[in-house]
Amino acid sequence: MNLGLLDAATLAPLVAAWVRSGEAPDAELVEWERRRVASARRAARLASLNTGLGRPRGAVADAARRAALRALLAGPGARAFAHAYAMGLDRDA
Repeated sequence: MNLGLLDAATLAPLVAAWVRSGEAPDAELVEWERRRVASARRAARLASLNTGLGRPRGAVADAARRAALRALLAGPGARAFAHAYAMGLDRDA
């Protein structure tokens, strides 16, 4: 859903300019598409990682995963981790 909102927010100015001028902003649309596809790919990789982290594991693997995430969220990487999961890796966010 976040990707869709960012798509709409970044496409709206291009459509508005198109309506005002009557000329399609072809180069800008190509660049917009390139950025949005790259963003979707990045989000898909992050979602895949998240899915993998959430898969059921045995007791030992689950304890290790929890400990690793606790350490990550308590250390200097917490900010980067939160930034990535809040669409911060999206150039248009």
